[in-house]
Amino acid sequence: MSEIKTQVKGAIGENIIIGEFLKRNYDVYLPVVDRGTDCIVRSQTGNYYEVQIKTRATIGRGMHVFEVRGFKARDNFFIVCYQAALDPESFWIIPSIVFEKYGLARPTYNSHRLVLTPRKQKMLSKYRNNFSQLEQ
Repeated sequence: MSEIKTQVKGAIGENIIIGEFLKRNYDVYLPVVDRGTDCIVRSQTGNYYEVQIKTRATIGRGMHVFEVRGFKARDNFFIVCYQAALDPESFWIIPSIVFEKYGLARPTYNSHRLVLTPRKQKMLSKYRNNFSQLEQ
């Protein structure tokens, strides 16, 4: 039952982020099968970016943990971290190369984890609500 709730929360977060991209005049394409890419975004300049959306809807333990399974950093891949319950007006659009640098590889789980603590939020502040980096 908790897995269904988690899936619903994730779907809500994905739709909120997709809405934010649409409000900013990005074209958004949704894959038929989710294999680590929740959407593909085309910028006004015609560039395409793969986006993985991670939503945290908790206020207690784990509220800052964003984990991507099967993670492979690459130039056109971004992770959007959304803390729905804690800070619903903030969207952390983090290039996967930066996510890799500030996160932790978890080979046992085939994943990479970024704990977005207040200290890391300060270090990564230039990625908060920075949709414009997808215009390059």
